Amino acid sequence: LIHTFISHLHGDHCFGLPGFISTLGLLGRTGTLHVHGPEGIERFLSPILEQFCHRMPYQVEIHTIDASRHALVHEDKSVKVYSIPLSHRIPAVGYLFEEKCRARHLNKAAAEFYNIPLAEYPLIIEGSDYTTP
Repeated sequence: LIHTFISHLHGDHCFGLPGFISTLGLLGRTGTLHVHGPEGIERFLSPILEQFCHRMPYQVEIHTIDASRHALVHEDKSVKVYSIPLSHRIPAVGYLFEEKCRARHLNKAAAEFYNIPLAEYPLIIEGSDYTTP
């Protein structure tokens, strides 16, 4: 887990975060954890991190999301994450996770085991079905 996304700052959505962060440290995490959330997430989390998590073996980066607009808030090699404004009593944001398509690969050993003709490989890679005789 590298990124976590918080929708809004009601207790049932964010009170577990400090314990989760602490537990990751106790388990030996070393890579940075990115916490994304609406305005107020840094005000909520920073004092807790300073008081209770200042000697952790990893960093926590807090990213504030503008809950009033739809925007790309994170992108890596496999996914894009967009914020979606939500109607709630306090600033709230939903998230749309859009998976990036990756090139398909063919398990050559399996294709050879089932005697699939070489001419069929490109079609299978493109997503076509193949029925063995």
